[in-house]
Amino acid sequence: MQLRTKIIIGTLAAILCGCAKEEQAATQPGNDLSAAEARALAREAYVFGMPLMYYAVNQGVMTNVPKPEGSRAPYNQFAHFREFPDPSNRTVVAWNVDTLYSIGTLDVTAEPIILTVPDTGDRWWLMQILDAWNDVPAAPGTRTVGNKGGNYALVGPNWNGTLPPDVKEIRLDTSLLGLGGRTYTAGPADYPRFTRSRISTS
Repeated sequence: MQLRTKIIIGTLAAILCGCAKEEQAATQPGNDLSAAEARALAREAYVFGMPLMYYAVNQGVMTNVPKPEGSRAPYNQFAHFREFPDPSNRTVVAWNVDTLYSIGTLDVTAEPIILTVPDTGDRWWLMQILDAWNDVPAAPGTRTVGNKGGNYALVGPNWNGTLPPDVKEIRLDTSLLGLGGRTYTAGPADYPRFTRSRISTS
């Protein structure tokens, strides 16, 4: 288990234990917090912390490889799918049947990550960005920015700095991110063209 995951699990446990102790203390004279209020706080702490803990555990699994392998890759690298996934693939709930995927797990705690998308011509693409709450704060793609490509800085909540003028900032609420890239591909005969114009991070 990664240190980050241990810290999150420990923090969540501490919150829950603390709320339990508050519930016990609530029965003592002079305390304003009732047992019902303490139980409500414990529930809220669980609901608040569980998504973050789950996301950290999931990222630990997805990045626990020395190099890109299948659907997994180390932090800040892509795992590129070279062919359409078959029905037995359960990495996500359901896959598109006409796109090749690029899956990435990012940590932008120290500095931004630059997402570079090439000019895709007439080829549809989408880069879905997910934060640790499993929200989608941004999804640049054909519909939103066109097919000319570009450079996008994925910026964590605490970073302050100046980006180059040709880089568009995407500010995120969490420092752990997921990327779900999709590129339209017209069947197996079209696979080689995708490999020559793949999306990258740096």
